[in-house]
Amino acid sequence: MKSSNMLNNSINIKLLSKFLLVIFVVSVFFTTPAIANVDHQNKNYIEGELIVKYKNNKIDLKTTTGRVKSSLFNINNSLENKEYIDKNNISVLKITDGNTVEQKITDLESDPNIEYVQPNYLYHSTSINTNDTNRGLLWGLDNSGQTVNSTTGTVNADINAPEAWGINEGINNPQIVAIIDTGVNYSNPDLSNQMWNGSSCKDDSANGGVLIVGGCNHGYDYEDSDNTPLPTTSYHGTHIAGIIAAEKNN
Repeated sequence: MKSSNMLNNSINIKLLSKFLLVIFVVSVFFTTPAIANVDHQNKNYIEGELIVKYKNNKIDLKTTTGRVKSSLFNINNSLENKEYIDKNNISVLKITDGNTVEQKITDLESDPNIEYVQPNYLYHSTSINTNDTNRGLLWGLDNSGQTVNSTTGTVNADINAPEAWGINEGINNPQIVAIIDTGVNYSNPDLSNQMWNGSSCKDDSANGGVLIVGGCNHGYDYEDSDNTPLPTTSYHGTHIAGIIAAEKNN
């Protein structure tokens, strides 16, 4: 196995090769103010479901007392909890009395316990936000059922990359990612600008870890015991690195 092992947190580089895989996923939940007017002709939401954001000083879902209060809130308003989103103090609720989404929002929007209420909207992206030539072939990022190499994909069998990019592309908060794999072709034009520079690389195979004089070429090669982690027999590591950190619009 080939790897790199030391992350220099002062350097905003997105990718290391060959040792440790650490993936940071940041979840962001979009919210809007209270909504009473819902377009029933355009049902771009799940019928019979609501998103309710509680006021933190009224119902705090991170506490046992808050969960009990939310249950009482649901009973009093003919609602059933489908999911708690504790971090945002939000509940996904199902309407149980036969009222429409619009009717229930009208009933709830003045409730002193809630900050806002809205339909459980369905969000869709129209396309991958990049001008790369082969963007339409990337099933893993955005699968619209397109045909690739004579095989038809499955709609939405993907990682929802366009939806995630719509929230944050990490431009203002780059993350360092390391990969356990067969090495990486760090001269690849999709990766060359994304690589960790390897200046503070250590060899952990040595007792206590030894700082490598001159650093590494973007990572350390534990298979061949050198500071150049280029792949030798397999390009799987380069493939994975490209999925994680390929440069857009080139």
